[in-house]
Amino acid sequence: MLRNDEKAPSEATANKLIDTIRTLTMDSLSQGLDQALTLADDMLLAKAEKASSNIERTLYFNTMRDIRRSRSKITRAFHSKISENFHTFGHKPTITLTLEGESDEDATPLLHTDACEDTLQITNLSNTVQTQSYEALFGIEKRLAVINKGRPVKEEDNPLHPKRFAEGFAVSISPCGIHNQIKPDIYNLFEQQVMAQLADIYKAANEQFIQAGILPNLRPSTEIQEQSAPESATPDAKPPQSATTTPKTKSEPLCATLLNHFCKHAPTSKGPVYGHTVLFTALSELQKQALDGSFQPFKDTEGAKEFKQAIIEELERESDTPRTLTAEDDGILTFVGHIFDYIAHDPRTPDEYHGIFSKMSLPWARMTLDEQNPLEYVKHPARLLINEMAEAAEQFQDSKMFSRDLFHQCETIIEALIQEPRLRKYRLRELLDSLEKHIAILQQKANTIEQRNIAAGRGQEALLSARIWAEEMVRNCSRAIPLKKYTSQFLKTVWVDTLIFHYLCYRTTEDRDLCKELTGRLIDVVSKEDCTEEEFIAFADKAIAFLIRQDSLPEPTIRKLVHELSKDAYGDETDLTLLEQFNQQLMNTCDATLGKDTFVPPKLDEIINKLRPGLLCKAMNDNGEPRRWKLAWQTQKGSLFLFVDGSGQKTAMVDRSTLASWIKQKKLRFQTKEQASVLSRALAEIEKKILSEEHRNE
Repeated sequence: MLRNDEKAPSEATANKLIDTIRTLTMDSLSQGLDQALTLADDMLLAKAEKASSNIERTLYFNTMRDIRRSRSKITRAFHSKISENFHTFGHKPTITLTLEGESDEDATPLLHTDACEDTLQITNLSNTVQTQSYEALFGIEKRLAVINKGRPVKEEDNPLHPKRFAEGFAVSISPCGIHNQIKPDIYNLFEQQVMAQLADIYKAANEQFIQAGILPNLRPSTEIQEQSAPESATPDAKPPQSATTTPKTKSEPLCATLLNHFCKHAPTSKGPVYGHTVLFTALSELQKQALDGSFQPFKDTEGAKEFKQAIIEELERESDTPRTLTAEDDGILTFVGHIFDYIAHDPRTPDEYHGIFSKMSLPWARMTLDEQNPLEYVKHPARLLINEMAEAAEQFQDSKMFSRDLFHQCETIIEALIQEPRLRKYRLRELLDSLEKHIAILQQKANTIEQRNIAAGRGQEALLSARIWAEEMVRNCSRAIPLKKYTSQFLKTVWVDTLIFHYLCYRTTEDRDLCKELTGRLIDVVSKEDCTEEEFIAFADKAIAFLIRQDSLPEPTIRKLVHELSKDAYGDETDLTLLEQFNQQLMNTCDATLGKDTFVPPKLDEIINKLRPGLLCKAMNDNGEPRRWKLAWQTQKGSLFLFVDGSGQKTAMVDRSTLASWIKQKKLRFQTKEQASVLSRALAEIEKKILSEEHRNE
């Protein structure tokens, strides 16, 4: 419903205003899209010249050709999609983009990787703009609601929402069939040339609304805070908490204990002290320096001291007379400095994130001075933001694409935090929600990749079972029967692979009995002393053709196979390429090898028996670097084990004996307990140092 001061314009006025904003938007973005496509051509050419293989070079050239041919179609499709969003506003529900494979998870358990890549990029682009222009977007949503006769405008109905532009671009380039390896670079150019202009477009759109008399006095910051307050209140109810008041949720006593310790042991202030106004001014100035990279206090081991010293030096520049910090403020800055000094050097956090967490120290110091230790409460958005960012960075660090997208999102969030003059809880919640949505998209894609690897693992399990069955059948049928060397080798290679193919395609009892009968008859034929090579070739040709249920191999092919095997058996120089081609033709999806049965010590066997899918572990790569793996799947009998990284990609598929060897050599260590968050680890490490210092001073 509209308030008295929110008079809706007439339909003609509203349509004219929407059309004006549409024209403004289209004119602004046309040049940017054209520039993005031009730069894409240059980028693809440069990458093709630096390609490490012909396949990769061809991929870049083909993409460059497809974009050139479809350039006008891409432009028209993008303009058509954006224009459609404006035309449908207020008339009928907007049909949201649904890329193939983006359906309900239960209905489609295995999503298409292409669709996941598009969804990930769309979400990433949208979240970045939302984070940077949240106040301007809030004003647009409120003013569009007035035009919409008081009805709230949902995200999917807002023609100016950043997601609409990202979706429009995804739809326009979809006919080109751009490879997932190249898509991130194409979307990155679109972000730089098109999405970067949205801030100016939002500003111009809000000005158009104001000139038309629609909510000219709207103040976004105040309105957003009002939305975070309770929806209803009775006269007897207690006044709502302010935006900076911490709710009484579960707290961590160690956090409060450490803060009290630093405040208690801080130097006693003598004479004039710095007030919070000048202290916040100094922190704001350092935040500006952090944005341009000139303030990086946690590079060295004494980061906590450098952090506080930099603040004191900035205070001295801001103040005309010599002053000191109060004991409480001194303790707070020391406490925050120690926390971020640990986080910036946490061995489990990728190196590229250390700079991000260093920048977080300033807004968190200001918030702690203003809010009485928000990090003490385990559900406070300030604490959750740090923990979830560090956890996601660790999880996706082994995937280049996932790590790059997450890092970009984290950088956007940190820049938004630093630009805030005063961090409020509603803003932290918005940024936390943005991060969680992005992580959820990455996790969805990781789950899809993992499920595909599990499906492949099940296929390899079936393949190994088939190989065991085929080799055992040949061994049993040929037991105690003297065979020529070349016929024996033929049975162990070509015939075994034929049986495997038959086992995987036709698994009935009748089919397996037929395999046994044919194997016995083949061995009977080749075991006769008077069996000629011609007779062997003729029977083997018919048997193979019968089992694989297709036309017989050409006689020259089977003849050459037998001839080469015969030469190889007697040590003559031979060429077995044909045999390899035949094996590949039958088992073109086979990349598994049969593990050898070796003894597993009882203690290791007991450990392996307790393993269950989903268990995290730390693995050491060939360079001795730790990697985070997850046991994604294992066979029912525990003979094969599939491990994946945080992005769902297969890292290893090993048999029981190999796994036992890794555990024994400590190349693989399973995490049986829940791992502490980065903040909990930081607090524990600070407590450990304090106790160590107290012990030395005794």
